[in-house]
Amino acid sequence: MKSTAFTTRDSAGTLRTAYLEEVFNSSTGIDSITITNPGYNYTVAPTVTITGDGSGAIATATIVNGKIETINVVRRGTGYTSALVTIEGDGSEGAASAVVQSKYGTLRTFYYNSNSEKVDINPEIGTVDYQTGELTINNLNVVESLLDSGDIRIDVQPQSAIIETQRNQLLLLDTDDSSAISIAVTIR
Repeated sequence: MKSTAFTTRDSAGTLRTAYLEEVFNSSTGIDSITITNPGYNYTVAPTVTITGDGSGAIATATIVNGKIETINVVRRGTGYTSALVTIEGDGSEGAASAVVQSKYGTLRTFYYNSNSEKVDINPEIGTVDYQTGELTINNLNVVESLLDSGDIRIDVQPQSAIIETQRNQLLLLDTDDSSAISIAVTIR
């Protein structure tokens, strides 16, 4: 996630050309695994495999009356932002999904100093809910947009191609739902 440039004030009151971006959480593990289908005809506990962009997560399953009763996370692993759970055994149709430790990312505002290094203005100006896609931005004080249109644009890229646009169209989310996008503007 990134934004176009805008002018704001830092904590000392100095005007800065600033940007809004997501701070990636690099050490997230698997919190739990939710059974979505207990399956049937298991005589031996199936093997649970966790794959994704992280590593090291291990989980084990228990069965009762031929169905998966529980899946326990033995080792949480690190570096996951998403994970897929695969169940293999002598039964059929067992399925589960992983719950990643951090379902929220952090948003920050920053500017580039004279050495082209990022300097935080506000390291925690908001959050991203990875499960719902909701962005929450708190207390963003924009003095001026640096686009000719006066807009501030935020670009969000999904991790996979689950959302596509065709013919260079803009993607509008829930245009019939007025609560889908809410903005509270405070003018001082």
